[in-house]
Amino acid sequence: MAEVFSLWMVATKSIFHKWTVDGKLSPSFVGQHIGLSSDPEKAVEYANNHMTKDQLVDVDDLVMLKTDFTAKGVALYCTTLADQPGSPTPMLRKICHKDFKNDEGKWHLHGDIPFKQKHDGESIVTILCGDLTSEEKKKLGKKAPESSSKRPHDADSPIEESPSKRPRAAEVEAKEQDWKPQKKGPLQDHEKKSLKSLILYTVVEKEWVEKHTHLLKKTPQDDHAQNNQKFMERYTAFLHTQRLELEEHKVCVKVCENGYERQRNQWSIELFEDKERAENSAWCKNNHFQREPQSYQVLAVEFSIPALAHALTECEQETAKFRTRLVRAYNRDPQNDLKTWYWNGATLPLVPLFQRENKFPLSAGAILEVSAWTESVIIQHE
Repeated sequence: MAEVFSLWMVATKSIFHKWTVDGKLSPSFVGQHIGLSSDPEKAVEYANNHMTKDQLVDVDDLVMLKTDFTAKGVALYCTTLADQPGSPTPMLRKICHKDFKNDEGKWHLHGDIPFKQKHDGESIVTILCGDLTSEEKKKLGKKAPESSSKRPHDADSPIEESPSKRPRAAEVEAKEQDWKPQKKGPLQDHEKKSLKSLILYTVVEKEWVEKHTHLLKKTPQDDHAQNNQKFMERYTAFLHTQRLELEEHKVCVKVCENGYERQRNQWSIELFEDKERAENSAWCKNNHFQREPQSYQVLAVEFSIPALAHALTECEQETAKFRTRLVRAYNRDPQNDLKTWYWNGATLPLVPLFQRENKFPLSAGAILEVSAWTESVIIQHE
């Protein structure tokens, strides 16, 4: 079974029944979006703060829904824009507006999501349904029905599960639906069924490029058919040189071994889906770039689907907002989508040679490929 990223929610049986009729979760029955949580405990907290205050609900009429996304499912839902009025918003995104002592693990789903969904024959979303535990029912403000453990048992009576043990959840019976191509999705190749990798751009100084060729997957000198081999040779040579200089106590050139470091006094690295927008942003913010654009190059960063899914779900630990590593910037102008992303962290890793530990499901033991190369600045301003 493929590793999955799971989000949870508590729903009333009446709303769940309406969803089963349509074969999908839909915000139309609950508001502008569906609130999801990173674990069952947070889902109960969310329900306790919202649902039970707004409506009188018998906790025995509640169910726990679990939505499992594969890496491809995460990549599609977190990069495709919702078909709704207002500012451009991804269909699925983590909410991180305020500072908190602990991560609330709150996500919003903007748009419909089928109970079972596939893309190009591969399952990307599966939704399961189960009962709440007795402990969860108590947290929601009403004691669970009297446990049969208080009644006498026959010798053949089954042993009761503990109040905190989760009842087995079952896949919701529904027809599997295909992902429908969306107009506002950077991963979708409308000529092919397969997904494109996400390529984001930012402007860097040529001096940085010259010191970090070991990070570049492609350079103008590389033969296209041997890009990966050339990259491996450059990176291996770089590590060997650095090790020798350290052993000989020489002063090493200050370079980043495995990625692009954010600028001083910046909390994140600004990236763009469009190369021209990256250049225009640099033009507006950087006076030196205006005077000498020839001293800069455009850095292209390409995320494989597993690497993208990891970046869209792993949280940074530097701030109290618990943002995901990669997040699409909020856009207040509904008529002008800047297609801007932020990398939250000190370094954007550009080396496709590392493996993750088994602490995060979407990247456990997988090589997360993030490739980089540079392109010439083509911006023209009078």
